[in-house]
Amino acid sequence: MFLLQVEVKSGEEDEEILFKERAKLYRWDRELNQWKERGVGDIKILYHPVIKRYRVVMRREQVLNVCANHTISKSIELKPMNTSANALVWTATDYSGTGLAPHLIHISLLLVPSHLHVCSHIQRETGKSKSNPVVFFNITIDGEDAGRIVMELFAHIVPKTAENFRALCTREKGFGYLQSVFHRIIPGFMCQGGDITNQDGTGGKSIYEKMFEDECFEVRHTGPGLLSMANRGRDTNNSQFFITLKKAEHLDFKHVAFGFIKEGMDVVRRIGELGAKDGKPTKTITISNCGQIK
Repeated sequence: MFLLQVEVKSGEEDEEILFKERAKLYRWDRELNQWKERGVGDIKILYHPVIKRYRVVMRREQVLNVCANHTISKSIELKPMNTSANALVWTATDYSGTGLAPHLIHISLLLVPSHLHVCSHIQRETGKSKSNPVVFFNITIDGEDAGRIVMELFAHIVPKTAENFRALCTREKGFGYLQSVFHRIIPGFMCQGGDITNQDGTGGKSIYEKMFEDECFEVRHTGPGLLSMANRGRDTNNSQFFITLKKAEHLDFKHVAFGFIKEGMDVVRRIGELGAKDGKPTKTITISNCGQIK
């Protein structure tokens, strides 16, 4: 099973803008024990209608570098700053830096009440929504522990495809992803695995005892961290899958995307560095353990 590599641009085209306002953003520097300015630009609250994800994104003016990028969860508590009526402060695990860690964030903007109203509404809606299955892979590279990948599956959109992947993670049918490898990796494009029979891309086995149909193509390949089914053509899905490392719109309507990386994108990126143009991994990347979290 082969996927063609095509150079495309990434963006936020598939997300709805719920809030947008010019702001100045700061992060708390633990070493200097003071606020450090990260940039001035438009802070946006975005909603992805397929993934059902809300997130905060802010890019610096002119250079457009991302200085804030994190999901909005029920646990985030926004507080007005004592020193200014036009400032908010909160703690979030942010994806715009080199490493994932909780950061204390402070923004100055005029529309503080509007920002608070939108975030409060999102947190209420998040609490009402039925959760999708969440599964995990523990990864080893040449036998050494490399970390965990946590994935949410779109059971609300592609229930049959999501159930196939979930059951292969739990091995409840007597077989699954345990001790299988990532057999094809193209840096900057995708990491492919799931050949649980031959380990080289020529095999695979679904829980339905045969290849199954393309359920739907509602989820597009809009950026890195999406789970999608590898195939040999229309309606030939088994156990093989891939994880995108960038936007790949040329795969839309050909491969069924069925989940996304919830945690561990740093592990995925590390795997992505261990490939080549021909797809052959430079090291052995193994799923040493797998299962369901919820």
